Amino acid sequence: MNLLGLMVFLQGVLCTPKVIMILPIERGDRLDKNILSYANKETNVMLLYNEFGEPILSISREFTKNSECLYISVVDGEETTPLYPPLWHNPKADKKNNETPKHTGGKKPYLMLMIDEIEELRSQGVKNVEELIGYVACLGKYIEWNTGKLIHKRSKKPIQYKDLLNIYSCSNKKLNKMINLMKEHDLLYYTDEGYFISSKYIKKGKSK
Repeated sequence: MNLLGLMVFLQGVLCTPKVIMILPIERGDRLDKNILSYANKETNVMLLYNEFGEPILSISREFTKNSECLYISVVDGEETTPLYPPLWHNPKADKKNNETPKHTGGKKPYLMLMIDEIEELRSQGVKNVEELIGYVACLGKYIEWNTGKLIHKRSKKPIQYKDLLNIYSCSNKKLNKMINLMKEHDLLYYTDEGYFISSKYIKKGKSK
């Protein structure tokens, strides 16, 4: 928890009709230096005061190799009483959780079929819906997360026409026919960057 988040949190917890906490920055230059030193990790202890200038809260911290532990205690004269159990925080873990996963982490990928949209193809009189969906499904492992682009799993290079021939093991005539049909019904489209699968009918996901 950063310092600003901590202060907002404490304001909500401690500001009651009986206790009015004055943030250090509101009390002049002397206490501005206090909060600044704590924020810059020059000191590991900070006191918060009430409207009468009496300390009511102590915030202290200690560091281990990978974590930071925060202690919040109520001050009553010379006595301090813990307000919460020690709060442990691991900045490295937060950074890891915020990173976009580059792979499924061992989780099995799957394809989601948009049933209503596929049924709409039938209602439009498309005769070979099953074959079209089957052709798209065969490309499942080549679909890039979030973009729908068809790429090689290892090299990340875009799938080419010759690659589609190898994947489907069919003739040029058959492949051309299926590509044209998939394009016609918005299942597949092509740009300068390569082939893309439309998420309108099929989406890629991963099991939990």
